[in-house]
Amino acid sequence: MDFRKAIRESIGVDQRGVEIGPSYSPILPKADGYRVVVVDHLDQGGLRRKYAPHGVDLSRIEEVDAIDDGSELTELDDTGEGFDFILASHVFEHLPNPIRFLQRCQRALKPNGRLILLIPDRRFCFDFLRPVSTAGQMVEAFFQDRSVHSAAAMFDHHAYHARRSGLGAWAEGDGGDVTLEGEASSGYAAALQSAGDTYVDCHAWVFTPSSFRLIIEDLRLVGLIRLGEVRFESSVGCEFYVELSPSAAENAQDRRALALLAIDEGRKAGV
Repeated sequence: MDFRKAIRESIGVDQRGVEIGPSYSPILPKADGYRVVVVDHLDQGGLRRKYAPHGVDLSRIEEVDAIDDGSELTELDDTGEGFDFILASHVFEHLPNPIRFLQRCQRALKPNGRLILLIPDRRFCFDFLRPVSTAGQMVEAFFQDRSVHSAAAMFDHHAYHARRSGLGAWAEGDGGDVTLEGEASSGYAAALQSAGDTYVDCHAWVFTPSSFRLIIEDLRLVGLIRLGEVRFESSVGCEFYVELSPSAAENAQDRRALALLAIDEGRKAGV
């Protein structure tokens, strides 16, 4: 399944939405007629300067409508009706405070709007040697109103960086040895950076599909979010697909089954 193609085919020309963090590879380009508000961590010029050394197609970087400073996404809705969709591809794992992000999206969506997420599966990327994150860790970040990453997240991201056959991302069934590229010393140096108020990027959160779905269910059950799962697609390549919506806020998932599946997914990762 081509997730990006499926997303494009599911978005009608009359729908209004937000794409968060499209960077140099928007899934819903304005140039193709999609009615999107683009939110990113830098403006268009800043993104082009950032990615100029990386050999990507800089012409695909579109005008950024808002820099994400944690403000309410509702402020970007000039109709007051709510958005039909919010799309974030490979963004969620970078968030210092995922619960606050989910709440912002929830408030900005129409009752039947969709939050569409593409998320890396730790079994098929450089997070391979890290344990999965938990709802409790996210609750702690929420209680602390975290806006930068914790020392623990910075340490783990750098100290346990892995590769398979020299690659940082791969697909199920790909062979080759998994190597530990990160070092404890680099992890500690990164952790020291977290002492200030300046955001330094990392993968703060690590998931398999079932571990992520369990977290969403737990956050829903305790009332921290009013979003439920409306669609899930297993991993293709290094990522999986989840759709959440306020309209599915009462859709319950089997916590025990998801917990057991998460353990099984970890066992089957293979080295």
